Amino acid sequence: MFNKPFGTSLTVNAMQTGTFITGVLLVLGSLFFKSLPVTLGVLAGGLLACINFVALQKVVVKITADTAQSKAIPAAVALLKFILLAVAIYVALSSKYIDPIGFVVGLSSVVITLVVMPLGRSVCGAFSRESKG
Repeated sequence: MFNKPFGTSLTVNAMQTGTFITGVLLVLGSLFFKSLPVTLGVLAGGLLACINFVALQKVVVKITADTAQSKAIPAAVALLKFILLAVAIYVALSSKYIDPIGFVVGLSSVVITLVVMPLGRSVCGAFSRESKG
């Protein structure tokens, strides 16, 4: 995941993997609170974030593809996925079994990954440059 040359962009697969790993670490960290609603909230938020990340990536690829096909169908699919995401968030937050703060923490797994992975790559790149010379 981190073995690309310094300065190259993060791949979508690396971001998906990083988001999944971040979600798992957040769920494991939520066990510290010994509260089932908190753990379920983090788990539900993390799963929703991972599913949304994959779905959004597929829609963006279709919309930005250099094809002669209409962009209306992928745009409609994107709108439908957005509506489904909003419904899923509403259902999760209105459930008595899911803690809202834990849910938001789980949803933040993508943001945490977006911040941590480039920092990790920078640190790894700095250490590899120092060791070379």
